[in-house]
Amino acid sequence: MTTFLRLLAETDKSLAIAHGLENLYVELKAAPKKIRGRQAKGT
Repeated sequence: MTTFLRLLAETDKSLAIAHGLENLYVELKAAPKKIRGRQAKGT
């Protein structure tokens, strides 16, 4: 396995699984979702 493939496997889950490198994959925390729609006006 190349070093490049190992680097990609850290961020790409499907690639890591395909090459048997699941132990290298690091799952990143998702960013908080933005509020959609109209904001409530001051009460």
